[in-house]
Amino acid sequence: AFEQIQANVTNDDIIILSPLYRTWETAMPLLKKLYSEKYELLESIYKNYCNSFQSMFDDETIQIYIHELDNQKLIQLLPEFPIYIDFRLCELLLTPDQQWWASFWSDGLPKIQLKRSYETTYGDWSESQRAFYDRVSSLITEVNDTFGGKQVMYFGHGGTGRHFIKFFADYDFDKERKQKKIKNGDIKTYY
Repeated sequence: AFEQIQANVTNDDIIILSPLYRTWETAMPLLKKLYSEKYELLESIYKNYCNSFQSMFDDETIQIYIHELDNQKLIQLLPEFPIYIDFRLCELLLTPDQQWWASFWSDGLPKIQLKRSYETTYGDWSESQRAFYDRVSSLITEVNDTFGGKQVMYFGHGGTGRHFIKFFADYDFDKERKQKKIKNGDIKTYY
């Protein structure tokens, strides 16, 4: 499936990455193909943002940072390339306590999510599914307003992708078309 993307991508297509390095690794073949002459520089800049994100995650300030409106923005890695990083594209923010994290996943995330309210958090500084959805929605709205009519490729995570689908599934095009004009929208998932 990734070969299909590579075959149809151009240097004008918008690429948006999560601040978790594994999304760069997923996009790496595509980025090397499109931007071979500046690949190392782009990766270095991207890693600096990843390190910043990780530092805020480790000291438990990411939750505050990511929900402040001034910080909810696309960050272009280099002005001449349409490659962006956006912290809103990260996965649901949970506690950094690794033992709690491990037991949380081993207990079965889907079962836990189904038993909890959409407004419930999973720990002292974690975010609710509602807060997670709201930040992903703000990203989609900004991207649509900024890049309407262009092909946009997101490299993110499963939870983020589910909120993308929810955003478009819950969208009443007839009722809200004047408020949010989704232009040439299409969601495709490649594994």
